[in-house]
Amino acid sequence: MSDQHQCGPCTACCQGWLRIRVGEALVAPGHPCPHIGSRGCAIYTERPHSCKAFNCAWLINDLDYPDWLRPDNAKVILKYIDIGTGTNVIGAIPTGTKVPPRVLNFLKELSRQHNLPVLHFERRKEQGRYLPEVNVTGFGPPGMQHLFARIQNKLKGLEQMADDAPPGGG
Repeated sequence: MSDQHQCGPCTACCQGWLRIRVGEALVAPGHPCPHIGSRGCAIYTERPHSCKAFNCAWLINDLDYPDWLRPDNAKVILKYIDIGTGTNVIGAIPTGTKVPPRVLNFLKELSRQHNLPVLHFERRKEQGRYLPEVNVTGFGPPGMQHLFARIQNKLKGLEQMADDAPPGGG
């Protein structure tokens, strides 16, 4: 097992790539957390549960993720997704529209070595605004196809959160 990773200058999870609520604020693509600044989180010691509970897989580092995979460097946030089946699923959420090819190649090998399903997300941007809908594709061990129906249902719930998005779109 590698040394424990630290966030350091990375604030990718705060930049709006994950749809979460931070107090009254909806953080979503185009709408970063209002508490993030040039020196990181202004309320880190008092941050809400949604932030404390976030499970950055790179930080957890249970699969010896390389240093280059830190979210701000790799342009992807890795997190474990609970889809209610007892199966760990790694979600690759881009900090932009797509997961970079280098990261996908790494994740395919990781999936093969550890027999883990991996989902990767893709966003669309129109007229400078990220659309609330996301496309999800995945790879992993044989028999994981049945998971996609559950995942699509969960994504519908996330898309509905976008109805509460602040005006302006980013």
